[in-house]
Amino acid sequence: LWAAAGELAGPAGADVEHEIALRCGHVSALAHAGQIAAAVRARRAAVDRARGTGSLVAALTSYDAPVSWTIRQDVAVDADLVGLLDEALGDSGLDSATRCRLLVALAFELETYDDVRVQRLTAEAMELSAGLGDPLLRCVVLNARSFAALGPDLRHTLEGLGRELLETAERAGLAGYRSEGHHLLFMLACERFDLDAAQRHADAAIAAASGGQLGVTLAWAAIFAALRAVVAGDFARAEQGYAAVQAAMEAVGAINADTLGLFGLFAVRHAQGRLDELAPAFAALQDRIPEAVTDPTARALVAAGRVDEARALWRPDLHPPRTYYWLLFMGLRAEVAVALADRSVAAACLAELEPWADQLAGLGSGTVTLGPVAQLLGELGGVLGRTAEERRAHFARARAVARRLGSPHWEQRAVAALAELDRVSAAPREL
Repeated sequence: LWAAAGELAGPAGADVEHEIALRCGHVSALAHAGQIAAAVRARRAAVDRARGTGSLVAALTSYDAPVSWTIRQDVAVDADLVGLLDEALGDSGLDSATRCRLLVALAFELETYDDVRVQRLTAEAMELSAGLGDPLLRCVVLNARSFAALGPDLRHTLEGLGRELLETAERAGLAGYRSEGHHLLFMLACERFDLDAAQRHADAAIAAASGGQLGVTLAWAAIFAALRAVVAGDFARAEQGYAAVQAAMEAVGAINADTLGLFGLFAVRHAQGRLDELAPAFAALQDRIPEAVTDPTARALVAAGRVDEARALWRPDLHPPRTYYWLLFMGLRAEVAVALADRSVAAACLAELEPWADQLAGLGSGTVTLGPVAQLLGELGGVLGRTAEERRAHFARARAVARRLGSPHWEQRAVAALAELDRVSAAPREL
């Protein structure tokens, strides 16, 4: 109905401002119904119609539903939309609430692309919204700020953001944002290895989710079930889970469902030692988004024995976005550096990963993981010629982390690395 009203408004003689208001209502309705891709397309149409009118800001900020994952296909940046948002923000006469909404809209257009700017945009929105007494706007801003806090730089603020979002949404009766608050605390519980607490937050998020949000919420909760199956070594159940989630997300119009499904399968095959099977799929993805996936593509090609191809396309000069997948991609980069014996990149990876030695690469996203970071540190140490004692400490830590999580396959991998280290250390040296 919203779509028909917007399309018919002009021919029926309605003024342009009324037509744009109808189009903005259509965007909002689609977004709140969980039709993310359709909402983004409708917003594009509304913005195009609103150019040169007093309703442009309303069109630019018309996507107003809670955001769990990126709303951009292949996280591509719409330079025209970014330019319009920047221009709108240049208006010194904006009231604080409108400026907040524009800052949030721009942040969602730049997340994963310009992390530093997203931090600045959301920091300003946090400051502006703090004194407005508008709980809905505060939740909108907290939701956007969380995208800056999910990465390594502001991860220490995530718990505070999650709790404020949850409490503010509960007081104001904003069910969708209450669900998002649980989502943030869910990821934090994953990072802390408290998978039972993570499950409780997932269950609470499902219970709180609004109708249109339910599909996406069920999806990330189901992904967590697949992730737990990977951790436990139940690879058949994990593979089935990721495939089912991809199908469900595609059915509700979620953005990048195919890519998420492929990364889920990547995690399964990685744990199984069958990553070579995915080399063709990642080569195809590389063609689609050439600068975003060189690390996983190179890793799959190395597993398939296609080392020269991996070396040719790998771009370690491109830094992984500092988002909730940063640690996962840094782990993949470390594995490629080890496989290609690239000492320079290996040294950089070691320095970046050492503070995360007690983590599993990717687990904090609640979606996929490569296993203990400490295992990677031990392997990097081999390329860099670190002492046997230092490498042994890393592998022992990896074994302890895997045992704590109840992950027999990662524990076995660490035990095998320790045994190999002992064998090499005990071997007589040639004179």
